[in-house]
Amino acid sequence: MAHALSQPTTTDAPRLSIVIPLYNEEESIPHLRSALHAALEDAGETYEIVIVDDGSRDRSFALLREWAAEDPTLTVIRLRRN
Repeated sequence: MAHALSQPTTTDAPRLSIVIPLYNEEESIPHLRSALHAALEDAGETYEIVIVDDGSRDRSFALLREWAAEDPTLTVIRLRRN
C-alpha cells in the first residue's frame, strides 16, 4: 500500500513573495520601500520581500540593512559581485 507524504501546513508562511534584484539603487530605496508597503498592505495578504543586492558599490546594501533591521518582512541577500 502506498502512502502519500503530506506537507505540514503553517499559518506563518507568507502568501506572497516579492523578489527584487537591485544594483546601485541608493537613491531609489526610500521610494521603493514606501511604494512596496503601500501596495502590499492594500493587497490584504501576508507577504515577504526579498531584495538581492547584486554587488552594489554605493550605499544600497547599508540602506537595505537598516530597512531590514526595522522590518521583519524584509530579507536582504548580498552578492559580492555583479
